[in-house]
This record gives sequence, C-alpha cells and structure tokens, in this order.
Amino acid sequence: MNENTPLRIVLLAKQDTSPYFTYQALAGIFRSQGYSATIADSAETIPAADIVITHNTYGFAEGTLNEVARKGIRVVSFMDNPMDKFAFLETIDPSVILVFTDPAHIPLAREIVGNKNRIIDHPLDIAMFAPEQVKPLAERTYDLLFVGRLVTFGSVNEYSFLERRLARQIVEATLHSTEKLIHEIAIEAFQPYKKMFLYRKEFISEYFLKYCWKLSHAVRREKRMRVLNELKKADKELNIAFVSNDSAALKKEFGAHHSFFDFMPWSSVVNMMGDSKVVVNTMPSRMECLHERLVETMFSGAVCLTDVNRKIKADFADRKNIVTFNYRSSNLSDALKSIIRKDTELQSIADAGRQRIAELVNENNWIALVQKIVAGEPDLKVF
Repeated sequence: MNENTPLRIVLLAKQDTSPYFTYQALAGIFRSQGYSATIADSAETIPAADIVITHNTYGFAEGTLNEVARKGIRVVSFMDNPMDKFAFLETIDPSVILVFTDPAHIPLAREIVGNKNRIIDHPLDIAMFAPEQVKPLAERTYDLLFVGRLVTFGSVNEYSFLERRLARQIVEATLHSTEKLIHEIAIEAFQPYKKMFLYRKEFISEYFLKYCWKLSHAVRREKRMRVLNELKKADKELNIAFVSNDSAALKKEFGAHHSFFDFMPWSSVVNMMGDSKVVVNTMPSRMECLHERLVETMFSGAVCLTDVNRKIKADFADRKNIVTFNYRSSNLSDALKSIIRKDTELQSIADAGRQRIAELVNENNWIALVQKIVAGEPDLKVF
C-alpha cells in the first residue's frame, strides 16, 4: 500500500440497525484520524477497501465475505457470542480476524474454529453519543428509564423431554451466576445424563449450542420480566419512561401516567438517558465486559441501576458509582427505593459513575484496533 494513500476502511452494516448508527459515528472517527472510511449495507456493494469491518458474521452468507478475504483484503468480524454462529465459524476463511468484546467467549470460539483464525480480545465499551455537558439530576424529566425489548422467543418446546426438563434449571442458575456462561452451566447440567448414556449429543455442536442460545433468550426474557415486576413495587409516584417493542402492553401494565415510547435510533435513546435520573440495565450474555447501555448511561450523567457480572463487580462499587441488584436477595425495588428520594446521594453516585466510566473506557479504542491490525500486532500481516 502507498504510504501517501489513506487506509481504506469499509464498515459493513445493514441500514436501520443499531450497528449502522454506530458505524456512522465510527466513520467520522476514522476520517478524523486520516483514514478513508465508508459504510456499505451489503457485501455486494463493498467498494475498494484495505479493511472491511463487520459484525456478528453479517455479510458471510453464501461465503461472500470469504471471497473478499481471499482477495487479500483484511476482513474483521466483531462478535458478541459464538453460540448462534456455529455454522459460520466452521466455514469462515482462516484469514478473517475475529474480535470478541467479551474475553469469556473466546474459549468456545476457539473450539469451534479449531484455532484456524486469529481471535482478538478487544473490549469496545465506547460511548458514541454522550454529551460533553450534562444536566443536573434535579432538572431531569424522568425519574427512571427502562429500555429493552420484551422478548417472546426462547421456547424449547421442540426439544426432547430431558432438554425441556433441564431448561428451567439452567435458566434459573444462569440468572444467579456471575462466574459461568450459560453453555457452561448447561454442560454441567447434562453431564450426569451423559455419563449414564441417557444423553448422546455433543456439547460443542451446532445442535447443543443452538439449544443454549435459545435458553439465553429465555434468560433475557426472565430478567426483564422480573425487572418490570420489581418496578411495579417501586414508588407509584415515580415518573418512568419505557422504550420497548410493545408500548401498548406496558401501558396496560403500568398505567397511562408514565411515558411510553417505541424503539428509536440509539442516539435518541441516549438523549433520553440524559433526561433521566436512573437508567435500568440488564446484562445480556456477557461476563467480562460491559454493555453499551451501561456505558452510555454513565456518560450521560445518569445513575445506572444494574444486575452484575464479573467485570461490573471488579470495576465498580455499589452505592458509590453504580447501584446494583440481583434476582434473589437484593431486589431492584429495594435498591431503587433506598436512593430515589435522596437527591444529594443520587447526584453523587451519578457524578462518580461518570468519572469512573471515563477512566475505564478508552474513546480511541476503535482506532487502536485498526492501528493494531495495520501494524501487524500481534501476529498480524502488515499491509
């Protein structure tokens, strides 16, 4: 590549998706660093490029991005979880770089790809839309903001009697675990039956991991339903804003005196965070990284009320820079009631949270990753 020619980066994301909005901001960041950056919404429309960055195997259908990689173009695919990508990972070209934002998922990914691909652990808990200035909590419209899809999928009705029987046990154990991912919990649950030859499925297989993936959606559904039930117990005078895929159902459950919104561009959600005192976060299947909802909440100067994983427990302090709850002994409603009317304490937690997240999140880590790829570190080909 000519030294005087800007590195050509293509960001691949489907229009009207959350990654597409994120990639629009990223393109601006890359351009400000002297790179050439464009967005494509399909593999077929990728222009001339040196690096193609995609997410969750988008564009790998029918081997399209594999063909791009075989032309010598560096292809980088970000992934949040390998469980539902077994077939893709088995067939991805060995030159494709896989980037997992949660290092806890890398061992499973390595087993699936058989160590053929370069896998990078590169957390990207980046605030894309956070304001430079924030309103004091006393001036904000909403006491609390809930953002989340009301998940209806995750059924295992088509599975065997044993798989259906153990599903509830696995879901419940995952709700309370901050040490093991759901597929690890599921393997332990089935191990006694495998020893007795009552279960003959391979654990590292598309069949079993797809089963675990369905259960992960059941976990997400269960978390959000328990959070909503806890919100019903909270102070009835709270002004709560809900952003979801089923506003009508929530309005029926909570009453018209609250505010209900359909899903909107992520930048608009972040603006609502900046007008809310507290934002509820439920962690998806991530163990050693954060979630953009938590990051944006704190950068927006709101208090994050969240369940926990290993990273949250290690990097934050409850009632100091974050407020935590669990699904057994420390309920959301109790945690919320203990702080919501204490304006001084609430503001102190919000301020400390904003300072702490700024310490943890490197705003240039997307740039750092591209520079790592370009420089050939570690063990990467130099352009």
